[in-house]
Amino acid sequence: MSGYTVFITYALVSVSGYSQAIHCNYIKPIQLPATNPFLQQISVNFTNLSDFQFLSDNITGTTGFAAQKIWMLVQLVNNSGFTSVDKVVSNSTQWKIYDVTNQISGYTGQITKSNLFNTIFKISLFNYDNLTGSTDIYKLDYLSYPVPAETDKLCFGDEVYFFGNVETEIEADVFTTDLSINLALGEFNSTTNPTWDGISSVAISEVGIYDENKNLVAVGKLNNPIIKDSTISRTISFAIDF
Repeated sequence: MSGYTVFITYALVSVSGYSQAIHCNYIKPIQLPATNPFLQQISVNFTNLSDFQFLSDNITGTTGFAAQKIWMLVQLVNNSGFTSVDKVVSNSTQWKIYDVTNQISGYTGQITKSNLFNTIFKISLFNYDNLTGSTDIYKLDYLSYPVPAETDKLCFGDEVYFFGNVETEIEADVFTTDLSINLALGEFNSTTNPTWDGISSVAISEVGIYDENKNLVAVGKLNNPIIKDSTISRTISFAIDF
């Protein structure tokens, strides 16, 4: 497939002693022509101030977060290695930093919501291949991303919060084996329990199932013991669920 895809996102950066910023998780792909992609210029502007409701205009403020720089994070990918546009993906090790802070008119050292709203940021790809220094490559090491072998750990953005009600229907197939155990008049009328007086009727409280090798494989307990003597025949239904 011909052409190029440029991926772009941004990060608001604090240089006043706060923790390293995390880039925006929204990444915009833009298709470029097959020839001379490095002659292209990309424009970025923010149109919704509510997206930055926690950005503090006061560097000494106690709420929100403060930023002194804005980085555009850019990656140019050749489409030739992919079969369709929707299959083109970025590489986490090849993001490049464009510091566009100096494009803010009237910048005084603190980025405000108005700065972002009133500025059209422009990124030229002319020097894209020259951005190879340690300060030009955006490294994700500080996020402690799991390596491919750590499949039991979540990457940034894998977590999804769903606020709402979920209705589910759970269906399960249960297989049951029913065994009928016949207790004839002359059977099971005595017990080896040392407390039995040898005269009273016995009470059956549980049933054991043995395999052909006389290994006990299942035990069923009755809700209430049943009386058995030579004047009573019984049939017990033994059910095993799988």
